Amino acid sequence: MTIFDRDYWIQHITRLVNRDYRPNSESIHALLKEEDSEDLDEDKPTLIYQKVFDATILPTFKKGKSFSQILFEFIDKKGIDEVQLYQSIDISRALFSKIRTDDHYRPERNTVYRFIIGMRLNMEEAIVLLKAAGYIFHSGDKTSLIIHHCVSNGVFKQSIIDSILVHNQENPLFSEK
Repeated sequence: MTIFDRDYWIQHITRLVNRDYRPNSESIHALLKEEDSEDLDEDKPTLIYQKVFDATILPTFKKGKSFSQILFEFIDKKGIDEVQLYQSIDISRALFSKIRTDDHYRPERNTVYRFIIGMRLNMEEAIVLLKAAGYIFHSGDKTSLIIHHCVSNGVFKQSIIDSILVHNQENPLFSEK
């Protein structure tokens, strides 16, 4: 079995997902290292929470670039033809137009995954695009882990990604189940 073989990637990514999948992960423990979560003392706030308790002013959030702005920066940077992109990832022209014109539009997570795969983004770029849409790669979501590992390993072929998703009992991104 070679790295160009579909079965290799299905088995490899499935092993990684099974290793990293945390179905019942709680948000409090997502902030802490796993080895620190058992040492929580109820009376004493952790360092993370101490910073929150000591804050005397409300945090302010700077308005960054919108999902639309970041998406089209990546498209321009990579020299991708927009029409070929939305056709290759099976996104309607109307949706693509809405993303282009509405700076406040928040796409579904699977739509963001499609753009990540279609533009062949590296991990850093994928994280930036996900954050712009208000998402992260999450260890409690198998689809998220699969896309994360595919991007990390440079697997961008849609049929292979769909095969991996179906093999792990998840809905495919690019084809019908």
